[in-house]
Amino acid sequence: MLLSDTRAYIVYNLGDHLMKWAYKSEMRVKAQVSDIICRQRFPRQYSTGAVRGIIFANNIELAYDILANKGNKQYFILDGSYENFHFLTNDTKGETILKILCDTQLRENLNDILKEDLKPPIMGSLFEHDAMTRDGKPVLLAYDCDLRRISSFESMLSIQAKTGVLICFDFQSNIIGRFCGERVKIQTIDYEKMKRSWSFFES
Repeated sequence: MLLSDTRAYIVYNLGDHLMKWAYKSEMRVKAQVSDIICRQRFPRQYSTGAVRGIIFANNIELAYDILANKGNKQYFILDGSYENFHFLTNDTKGETILKILCDTQLRENLNDILKEDLKPPIMGSLFEHDAMTRDGKPVLLAYDCDLRRISSFESMLSIQAKTGVLICFDFQSNIIGRFCGERVKIQTIDYEKMKRSWSFFES
């Protein structure tokens, strides 16, 4: 478990390999965390929807294998059982994203910067998106590598025969672009440049 200011994360570490998920067991864990952490112990700090998932792995290629449902074992991560399921690597890049996930103000500051030239999202839309381009294309902020949201974004674009924009770190762009295909234009955040600009990444 990892408890941040507003979120309770259930954490998994894949190492170098995919794992086979026991669906009922994982949902039982989520239900217990929601009950014990959110309802009983810290009801003022965490809502029942605050429970999220994080996967750590040694190789970012495993994120593609999960998105592509390699071996038909990964559907649990993508089916909406968790509203958010993030994929982080076991290195300084993963630590940077983890710091953003655990710091509400830092996360909001970054989101505001990324959405500066964009229009607000369409309220009430069932389409997974965070903003709209000036010419009406949906935009997803995916630097946190939320596999469920990325999968949902790609799926809705495909179903509705639309194109969209996805914003991620440069080191994530290969696997996300490979999964999303031509319907998604990838815009990247320069990780090294951001580290130099935002000194708290080093703290």
